[in-house]
Amino acid sequence: MHEFEKSVWCELELNVGKLLLGVCYRSTVSDPENNDRLLHLLRQASLVAERCYLLIMGDFNYPEISYEDYEVKAACTSDAAKFFDQTQNLFLHQHVNECTRYRLNQKPSILDYIFTGEKNLVDNLVYQTPVGKSDHCCLEFDYVERVVEDSKPGLRRNY
Repeated sequence: MHEFEKSVWCELELNVGKLLLGVCYRSTVSDPENNDRLLHLLRQASLVAERCYLLIMGDFNYPEISYEDYEVKAACTSDAAKFFDQTQNLFLHQHVNECTRYRLNQKPSILDYIFTGEKNLVDNLVYQTPVGKSDHCCLEFDYVERVVEDSKPGLRRNY
């Protein structure tokens, strides 16, 4: 499905359909060609997601991006700006709004993202302590499946 260096993908069967799940890691030293492959991978995943749900998460290492403020503190031709524009063009919803990386003598930042193809599919997002010697928070959340309404008429009381 992809040529991007570091990602794992699977398709899960849910009660309401299929979920395409991807986990990505973009290194801080990722070259422009690999960054372009990441953009292509996001496009491919969105095309597949036209017939299923989509959940993409990982460490993308773009501290210049602020999804909350809808801005990129870098040149409009930078890899960070291209990534931000791609996620917006694909209508991906980013759910992480608090810093996920803390390192001594460095400004805390949001480097880890959770993307879905629809807005309200991530709930109860909790920022847990890092594992081992990591300087990244562990993110714990609930993935919300669509509630299927029962189309059978039930007993209704008229008071």
